[in-house]
Amino acid sequence: MGPNGTVEHSDPAPSLDLVRDTTDRQVLSCFFTAPEPTRPAIAQQTGISKPTVSSSIRRLAARGLVTEAGLATGGVGRAGQRYRLGDRFAALALHIGPGGARAELVDIRGEALGCHREPVGVFAVRPGEVADAVGRILTAVRAEQPGPLPIACSFAGPVNAAGVAIDMPLSPFLVGSLDLAGLLGSAGGPAPVIDNDVNWAALAQLAAGGVDAPHSFLQVYLGEGLGGAVVAGGRVVTGHRGLGGELAYLPTVAPDGSSTSLLDALRQSGLLVRGATTVEVDRVREALREGGAVSEQVHRAVAAALSGAVALLDPEEIVLGGPWGDELDHDRLQRELDQLTQESVRVRSPLIPVDGPFAGARQRAVQLARDALLDRVAAPS
Repeated sequence: MGPNGTVEHSDPAPSLDLVRDTTDRQVLSCFFTAPEPTRPAIAQQTGISKPTVSSSIRRLAARGLVTEAGLATGGVGRAGQRYRLGDRFAALALHIGPGGARAELVDIRGEALGCHREPVGVFAVRPGEVADAVGRILTAVRAEQPGPLPIACSFAGPVNAAGVAIDMPLSPFLVGSLDLAGLLGSAGGPAPVIDNDVNWAALAQLAAGGVDAPHSFLQVYLGEGLGGAVVAGGRVVTGHRGLGGELAYLPTVAPDGSSTSLLDALRQSGLLVRGATTVEVDRVREALREGGAVSEQVHRAVAAALSGAVALLDPEEIVLGGPWGDELDHDRLQRELDQLTQESVRVRSPLIPVDGPFAGARQRAVQLARDALLDRVAAPS
């Protein structure tokens, strides 16, 4: 009885099955970093007693999840039995962008098991061309890794919440829409994780920065296309339709001082491929290095566009990268942003300057492979 005559109920003790499942997952997690651990090594890493580890190993072996791998050598005293996974758990990291599709099959330790590339066009690419390239990659990967395959996919363009790469008026890469979720779902695994490339780069930035890194920032990519990712509280904010971060549409100042979008300001400065919405990267880089009137226009347009995002989102910093983002004068941009917003926001280069989108997708693929292993603990055999 409680102090007021009420009946007190204690929380029920966890079931034995739940305790065993939790233990088995902890034991399996040791294989994330060590391919063939011994029972004493597992006990030391997890803090679980050696008899409990032995019981867990027996259960996992009965389910075919682990198997003996021979005796450990080179140590002092009695040689311990080593164990390895009974099956190969892997996932696919995929990036689709101008010039090609790149894929890497990775295991639970992040080791590459196979790499594949297929060419596609650079801009104004049709959905069928992309679908054919991805189809060839999936066929090759299935030969290496039969069975259901988790996939993390990065796409250089807007992707909505349903996993569809959509055609937007200013998108430089894809002309038309492509159901990436449907295309990748043919691999037979869990629902593929699909996002645009800058969001993946932002996740890679978060991981590279560690626990002390800023958890509120604006990731900016300036290349053939213009992209952004909003990170708040350590999470990427994609918006209602999954289309947050479309920098090309941000209002800014044109060379003549009028108001226009960022992409159109670059067009008026003569920096787009003729007849396309693709930025001419080499031309922009050359103009920035020369430091003349066009360089002035570009710096002013980028600063004005980002000032609106800074005023609205209040990020701790702007991570500015991409093929010509590196050529911008970051100190100058920061001064202009401080004047336009009356706030101080740091402008910095990305921690992963090259292949940030693929790095982000690859990190997620490794986690998907690990999840597939751990999910087998409670799954029926």
